[in-house]
Formats: sequence, structure tokens, C-alpha cells
Amino acid sequence: MTLGLDSHDPTALGLRLQVARKAARLTQQEAADHLGVARTTIVAIEKGERRIQPAELIALAERYAASVHDLLRNRPPTGGLDVQFKAYFKKRGAADPTIGDHMEQAAALLQQSAENYLELEEAMQSPLPRNYPVEYDIGGLAPEAAADEVADAERRRLGLGDAPLGNLRETLEAEVGLRIFSLELDSRVSGLFGYTDELGGCIALNSKHPPERQRMSLAHEYAHFLTARLRPDVQVFRHAGRVPDTERFAEAFARRLLMPSRTVTRHLRNHIKNHGTPKVADLVHLSSYFRVSFEAYVRRLEELQVIGAGTYDRLQFENFKPREAQKLAGITQELSEPRFPKRYILLALEALDRGLITEGQAAAYLATDRLSVRDLSAQYKRQAALTEDGEPGWSSWQMDVDVSVKAR
Repeated sequence: MTLGLDSHDPTALGLRLQVARKAARLTQQEAADHLGVARTTIVAIEKGERRIQPAELIALAERYAASVHDLLRNRPPTGGLDVQFKAYFKKRGAADPTIGDHMEQAAALLQQSAENYLELEEAMQSPLPRNYPVEYDIGGLAPEAAADEVADAERRRLGLGDAPLGNLRETLEAEVGLRIFSLELDSRVSGLFGYTDELGGCIALNSKHPPERQRMSLAHEYAHFLTARLRPDVQVFRHAGRVPDTERFAEAFARRLLMPSRTVTRHLRNHIKNHGTPKVADLVHLSSYFRVSFEAYVRRLEELQVIGAGTYDRLQFENFKPREAQKLAGITQELSEPRFPKRYILLALEALDRGLITEGQAAAYLATDRLSVRDLSAQYKRQAALTEDGEPGWSSWQMDVDVSVKAR
């Protein structure tokens, strides 16, 4: 099979192979064993010091569950995220060696997804609009006071008022211009954030976590974007130990952004006025109103001193199960977040419809199979309506096929 490898920069190709290998959670030795070569050969290929052969490229693409098209892109790879995370991984690995590889794999997946997004935008000549604020200076403020200030300022800047946020992910994608993905990460990792000038702000959420947990993680990572844009972050579940002020701020910001104090207290007062002192079952309903977990809502009430400190811990000690209570109350569980932003999916389908990419390339972008791409494309053609400017009416388009669960 002729791939024209001589016309491709071996350094750029080597970097793409390295990112694909890490995303597949494979070591250099495992890749070498697959090819039947020495590990030093893989090292040389990834450094661009040795040109890969067509048969080797095809074999590695298959092993990495990547497409040859992805590895042989015309545009140079966008560096940055993987480089930025290296020092972070080294520091984190020293404290917790078992999670270092998972972090590296997560960064590789985020880099790959964001780069795919940018490539689709370039093909469609449709860059993601950015509405980035100047970084907030929170120096000298206590974490909780800084969180109050920044959350209130962002709600005003984005015109969100005090109401509960309907869909935080869509808001931050459309109103701010962040690239947000829901990826399968190690269970201990809630999310990660990175930024480069070319890719912009990029956030990965853990698809294994419930939607309300992902929403809190998203708000957490957004806090880092707002205050320390050039410093990557990985949110790792902590059992114990001192929480750094930067993390205390991000956690407090997430609670305040999703549950503004005025709205929480006003809503609870109205409930008490109409129904009397709230019972535990009422708190279950109220937490769903804010689209947060029962724990997050109750701890926010404790923080506002509306209910006694330690209420949630007491309920937990008494073996109260919020999920079972939600079922008894008839509260429907939210669907998991899709792997890719809706805009990303639509760009891929429109590029396919215009003949800018092939069906196989669309399947690679959407991490799915060709049959699912055909289903999505057929739905898109049936439902997409043109605006006055002749552009597809994407906002009204609905997907019946969940590409996030049809991964290769």
C-alpha cells in the first residue's frame, strides 16, 4: 500500500504516533512488541529520527485504534497541552505514582480531541468564537471570598442572572468559546484543563461520573481557566490531606456558580412559606432543581448556615441513599453528557455533506463506525434547516444516535 510517507515530516508524524499511543494507554515496549522490533526503534520513530514504513504505520494505527488519516494529517500537530502537562505529571507522579500514566493518557485524549475540533473548524472556515475575560486577580483574597467575587462577576458578564443554569456545558461552549469533551478517564480523575493560544481553553470531563458530578467538575475547571489560564490542572479525588488554596477556590467557585447564595436561600424560604419546614425528601427535590448532587446541595446549605453543620454526614451515617430517594420521588436520572460538543458533531457532518471529508474520515473524527455516521448524516439532512444567511440551522438539530457509546 502506497502512503506517500516520504512527503510527510517524520518529526510531526512521530509526535502524532506518540499521542495516539498514549491515548491508547500503551507503552513504547508494547508498541515495539506489536511490530516485532526493539523499543529503541519506537523511540526513534516517535522522535522523527527514523522513518516509519507503510506496513508499520498501518499496524500501529490498528493497534492504537486510530486511523491512518489521523496520523497523516496535512497540518502540523498543534503542540502545547501534552508539553504543559509534563511537569505537572512528574510532580503528581511523585506523590501518587499509580495515577501518572492515567493523567498522561487523559492529556493525550484531550490534545487529540481538541486538535480534531480545530481541524474541522479550518476545513469549514468556521472558527470557534472566543469571549474570554481578562484573568481575574484573586491574590490576597481568601479562597471563599475570591470565589464569591469571581462567580458573581462571571454571572453578570455572561448575563446569567441568579437563576439555576440549564446546561452549563452548552453555555460555556457557546458564550465563552471553550472546547469541552466527556472522555473515559481514570475514576479518580474528575476533569482536567489546559490552554494554548491555538487551541484555546480545553476541558475534559470524566464520562464515568454522573452528569451532576461532571457539571461540578466543569465549573471547577472553569475556575482555573478564569484565574490561571496558562497553568494546567487535573482534578483528582482526595481522600484526606490539606487542600491547596487554588483547589479550595475552584471548589468554592463551582458551588457558587451553580448555586448562588441569593437563589438558594430565596428558593428555600419560598418552600418553607408554602410547605413548612423541609424534610429530607424535599431536599432531594430541591437539589434536582439546581441540577447538582444531593450532597453538593446539602453541603451548600450547611455552608450558608441554613441548616446545621454536619447534616449530610449524619444522613450518610444513617445510610441514607439519595439515588434510591430520587427513584421513589419520581425524579428522572439525567442522560450522560455526549463525548463531543454538538457543534463539533455538526461540523463533521456538514464537512461530510459538502464533500470536504470522506465517510471514513467522519467516522474517525466522531470515534464511531461508518454505519453510525450514515445514520447521523441522514438525520442531519432531514432536520437541518437553512437560516437567512444560508447556514445550517444547527440549534434546532436533534440527534437520535448517541455516537459517544458507539466508539470503535
